[in-house]
Amino acid sequence: MPSQYVQVKVKDIDKNEPPKALPGTSTVSLMKKVVLYGGDSDEVVCFDPDSNAWERPVFEPDEQAGAKPPPKRFGASFTALDNEKALIIGGHTSDGGSEGGPTRMLSDVHVLACEKGKWKWINANDIPGDKLAPRGKHAACLIPVGKKMVVFGGMAQGGAEAMDSTSVLAAQNLAKMEWFDLETRVAEVVVEENEEEAVTAAPPPPPTEAEKQSAEEGQEGHEGEEGEALDIPAAEQEEEAQAFVLPELTEVPGKRHSHGIAAVEGMLYTFGGVTKGPDGKEYPNNNVCMGEFVLNGKTLSKGDAVRWSYMKTHGDIPCPRSDFAVSVLDGKIIVQGGRDYEGNALDDIYALDPHTGMWTTMYRSDLTWQKYSHSLSCIVGKRMVMLSAKDREGKSKYEDVRVLEFGKIVDSHAFLPDMSKRIVKEIALLEAQNKDFNTQLKKDPMKSPTEDEQRDILLLVKNVIYTCKMDQPKIELQMEVLLEALSYLNKQGVATDKMDGDMQKCLENFGQVRT
Repeated sequence: MPSQYVQVKVKDIDKNEPPKALPGTSTVSLMKKVVLYGGDSDEVVCFDPDSNAWERPVFEPDEQAGAKPPPKRFGASFTALDNEKALIIGGHTSDGGSEGGPTRMLSDVHVLACEKGKWKWINANDIPGDKLAPRGKHAACLIPVGKKMVVFGGMAQGGAEAMDSTSVLAAQNLAKMEWFDLETRVAEVVVEENEEEAVTAAPPPPPTEAEKQSAEEGQEGHEGEEGEALDIPAAEQEEEAQAFVLPELTEVPGKRHSHGIAAVEGMLYTFGGVTKGPDGKEYPNNNVCMGEFVLNGKTLSKGDAVRWSYMKTHGDIPCPRSDFAVSVLDGKIIVQGGRDYEGNALDDIYALDPHTGMWTTMYRSDLTWQKYSHSLSCIVGKRMVMLSAKDREGKSKYEDVRVLEFGKIVDSHAFLPDMSKRIVKEIALLEAQNKDFNTQLKKDPMKSPTEDEQRDILLLVKNVIYTCKMDQPKIELQMEVLLEALSYLNKQGVATDKMDGDMQKCLENFGQVRT
C-alpha cells in the first residue's frame, strides 16, 4: 500500500533550522505543536504544523525555583499533563559507555511548561511518598481525573532486567506532587485449546519491495556478506521461512520494556514491548493486558492495587513490536509505527476498541517511500506528523517533514465495518443466485419419465437462460462495484483475504452460468 503522508515545504522563519537527529529524542504534543526533547541534547525544539516552521522556544528564568534543563538522558517518558505542560520522568544516561548504553538509570521528574506563551522548566526533586525506582524505557500515561501519571515497567538499574511494577504520580498540584506504588496482582494466562495460535501467533509485517525482490533472487541460494552463495540445508530454509511465533505468555502483564500504555475510562491497557521468553531471550510481543484499579476509597491513592488480566483480541492484530507511539483518540487506543522483531521500522497505524477487543488497520505502507533511516512521529490534533533524517548520530537534521491527515482516515474508518458487512452480504446473495442458476441449468429434460415433465423442465431451463441473459449486465456491473469496493477496503488497510476468496469463487461460478 502506498504512503498517504504528504511532504510539506518547511518555511524558514527567523532562520530556525531543523534540529539535529540524535538518539533518544522524544516527542510530545503541546500547544498544537510537536515538541522534541531528549537524547544527546538538552535543547527543546518545536515544529508547528499550522505554519510548517521550526521554532526554538525562549525560556523564562525561574529565579524562585532556580529550575534548569534536565540532564541529557535516553529512554525517558515524555508525557503531556495538559495542553501546556508535559512531564519528563526517569530514563538513563550514556556516561561511561562507549556505545551510549544504559549505564545509570534515573528516577527524577521535570516539568516542561508553556503558560501564556512563556516557556519554563520546573524541577520537581524530592517528591514525597514511595520513591520511584530508577528506570528507563518505561511507559507512562495520564489518568485525566485528578491528573495522575501512571508509570509501568521499564529497565531496572543496570539495564539487565525489566520491571513489572506500577507507580503513580499525583500531579494535580505541581507544588505538592506525591508518588505512591500500586500493589500488582498478577493473573495467570490460560490458553484454551485451539486458541493458542490466536494468543501467540502474530502476522509478520508486510514485505517491502526490496524483500520481495530478495526473496525471488534467494530461490537459488542465500547471499552472504560478501555476496557468495551459501549452501543452507532445506530444513533450515523451511524453518527460516516459518512465521514468527511468540513464546507462550505465562503471566500478565509480565516484566517488559519499550512498550506502550494507555488509560481509557479508568482502565489501563498495556501493549507490545520486549519481554523475556522461557529460553531467557528477549522478544517483542503483541499482547494486550488490561489493568483494573482496586480502590479502597473513591479515588486512586496510596494502598490501592491494580489487577492485571490478559485481554483476548481479534481482527487485524498488529505484528509484535517495540519502541512505538501510543495514544488515545475518541475512546480508541492508537498504536503507530515502532520496530518489528527484526528491528525493521514499521509504517502503520492500528486502532484497538477496548470494549470489543477488535483491532482495525487504519493505515499501513511497506515503507518503500521512506528514503531516510531515522524518523520520529507525533499526533497533533488529528494529524500525524513524521520527522525524518538520514541518520540519528547528529550528522543530519530532520529535514524531511510529512503530514498524514489522520482525522480523515478515522472518519473514513467509521463506515468501513458497515461497508465490509454489506459486501459480504452482497457476495453471499450473488453466490446463492449462481448456485440456483447452476442447479436449474444442470437439469436434463430427457431424464424425466413423462413428456409433460420433460416439457416443464425444458421451459424452466429456457426461462433460466433468458433470465441470465437479461440480468447479465446488471450482475456484471454489481460484481465490478464489489471488486472496486474490495480494492478500496484493501487500500484502507482492511483485511479482505476471505472476502477476496469468496468473490473469486463467485466470479468462477458466474462464469459457469454464462457458458
